[in-house]
Amino acid sequence: MMTYKLPPKRPVGGRWGGYRPSKVLWFMSCAGSMIATVAIGFHWAGWTTAGSAESMARKAADEARDQLAAEICFHRFASAPDLTAHLALLRDAESWQRVGFLIDSGWVTIPGLHQPAIGAARLCASRLMSTDLAPDKATTGDWE
Repeated sequence: MMTYKLPPKRPVGGRWGGYRPSKVLWFMSCAGSMIATVAIGFHWAGWTTAGSAESMARKAADEARDQLAAEICFHRFASAPDLTAHLALLRDAESWQRVGFLIDSGWVTIPGLHQPAIGAARLCASRLMSTDLAPDKATTGDWE
């Protein structure tokens, strides 16, 4: 009968010291670590590429410009001397025509910009339609 004798037990540090992985195992370990780092970084850590960061910044700038232009449009429209006539024309227009009305009338054109902000026209039209503007409120500046 043949008996197999186990090698003597070594401490954990001694076992790690004697371990010699192959080149393939080294390569697979490094590749897996890199893939895991990238996956965790982009998914949980909030990393982003330069292209997506640039598009997010451009979108935020466009939205801020549109909001500012919409505020200017609203205050110019509300303080116009012929507010009642303009408001009647705006309310009589179809919803899809209001943006064009504000653009053609020059309400959303900001000095220094070459073209009117279409997003601002949408915001201004929706705010003008949802706010009750009266000529006496517009002259005092208390329309909100």
